[in-house]
Amino acid sequence: MENQVARRFLGLLQAEWLLWIMWVLATTAVGFLGVVGLMFGAIAESAVVYALAVVFGVLLGTAQWMLLHKRVPRAGQWVWATAVGWIVCAFVNLGAGRIVPQFGNPSRVPAGYYLSMAVISVLWGTMIGTAQWMFLRERVHRASRWVWATAMGWGVGWCLGWGAMVSPLARVLRKPGGYTLFFATFGVTVGIAVGAITGYVLNVLLRYPISAVPDPQQEANTR
Repeated sequence: MENQVARRFLGLLQAEWLLWIMWVLATTAVGFLGVVGLMFGAIAESAVVYALAVVFGVLLGTAQWMLLHKRVPRAGQWVWATAVGWIVCAFVNLGAGRIVPQFGNPSRVPAGYYLSMAVISVLWGTMIGTAQWMFLRERVHRASRWVWATAMGWGVGWCLGWGAMVSPLARVLRKPGGYTLFFATFGVTVGIAVGAITGYVLNVLLRYPISAVPDPQQEANTR
């Protein structure tokens, strides 16, 4: 009996570890394209770029759906929830170039620039997480944790990405053509941070599907 429990536990850990790795890879591979699209959109103020950002949102939702559709019911709605989150981010980003001081010119960065970008990054994560929470709340307990995890992932990712501008790497990024490398590095950093944090929280939430297990917090209170 104990051996069976141990094997089931190890099997669960292996499945969760695999899901986490694949989630990070999917979020990084597709998500950073959307981040780069939004960044260039804030600089160029091009409607085409914002449309591409929405497309990237659909692509990201689809990539993540491929990992979810065997684990949660009606997972196709995840794609549309993710797309809605990115659409809202694209509209918010329309005003980012006017809100953030000297947006797109990190070689001359005032103190307010970092603060503004930190607030906007957390706001992006909150909006995307809220849209996805509307999908998760009907399928797992304590789904509100997802909003916090997404906001944290975006905030951490943006801080790490923009931290490169005060590192030795900044010397390379200031050279002609260096901004291309900066945006690519920045997007990958955000993707890894968002994928790692949300992937962990997703594994925790999937342990308590609404259709199978009672709310763990309520269960603890009744003991």
